[in-house]
Amino acid sequence: MAEIAVIIPAYNHAHYLRQSIQSVLDQTFTDWELAVVDDGSTDDTPALMASLRDPRLRWVRQPNAGLSAARNTGLRETRAPLVTFLDADDWFLPNKLELLHGYLRDHGDVGLVAGGMRLADPDGRMVADVVAASPDLALPAMLYNNPVPVGGVLLRRQWLDRVGVFDEGMRACEDWDLWLRMLLAGCRFGWVPRPVLAYRTHPNQMSRESDRMRTAALTTLDKFFKQPNVPESLRQIKDKVYSVTFINAAGRAYRAGDAAAARFDLEEAVRLCPAWAAEEREPLVGMLLSWADTLDTEGMVAYLTYVYDNLPACLAALRSRRHLEIGKIHLSRAFLAQANGQRQQARTHAMRGVLQDPRWLANRGVLSILLTPTHRTP
Repeated sequence: MAEIAVIIPAYNHAHYLRQSIQSVLDQTFTDWELAVVDDGSTDDTPALMASLRDPRLRWVRQPNAGLSAARNTGLRETRAPLVTFLDADDWFLPNKLELLHGYLRDHGDVGLVAGGMRLADPDGRMVADVVAASPDLALPAMLYNNPVPVGGVLLRRQWLDRVGVFDEGMRACEDWDLWLRMLLAGCRFGWVPRPVLAYRTHPNQMSRESDRMRTAALTTLDKFFKQPNVPESLRQIKDKVYSVTFINAAGRAYRAGDAAAARFDLEEAVRLCPAWAAEEREPLVGMLLSWADTLDTEGMVAYLTYVYDNLPACLAALRSRRHLEIGKIHLSRAFLAQANGQRQQARTHAMRGVLQDPRWLANRGVLSILLTPTHRTP
């Protein structure tokens, strides 16, 4: 029996699927079995699968039933004691299985280990790494946010036997729902602070995903808090947990250009937790800004401008932060350019930051960039 089961659900992703499968074949850890579950594809997926020859690979075809059902089919078709998942448009980095298997081997009390991810654009070009030093992967932190990408985990099958598999009634957030059930049952999560997954982003899907993700996130929380064994300490923070979900939904809606939905979400967040409109404004701004992390400088400035131009009345006081936050974006780019020896770019961004908020002239680092010649004198 293989040590690790890899499960790839596939639906009309034949143009990406070969790279996904190849990333498993190229793993430095080789004791695995792979189940590719074709969830009713109408493209060239059957032809692709027929062309592959590896005794460790199994192809299962079923009528379209959704992502959760396809993953569950993969679980039934495999037997390995350790399990991981890979979406058909993503791919593993070469040492993903080796790194995470080594962690579980050395930490017998951990039921699931995760690593970071490397963001890629639709064409597969790497954009940025998302790797936290040490995220909080326990309750209650995991109620506020899910930093665990489903393709970045390796878990012990025994926990699925205990808490159940993916909820086939959910069309999004099904992984977060599973992680929460595992944590509530006492499972410990571990973290490897290295990228293990290449995650392909599809910015053009943001508008379509906004409403669906909001509904799915709220459904996940509703399901969690309905469980009778939820501790009272978690029930006491229920309103704030929901309010953070609405803030994240607002960030997603702003990215999608849906200002009306974003304003509604922020109004709900403030209704549930009035502190967002007072002493906790800075964390709220930080959460909204996080939705611009994958954009370039101009994109981040445009996003932030759109946010400040479309705030609800209950957060009108935040508008005073517009120039400060836009200035921060330019100055962070200035320091990065300076560190990379790009003096002209550093100076340009520093000047733009100062134009947004002249108080940055009191910062020695900013002054150093502005006063340093962009060309050395012979």
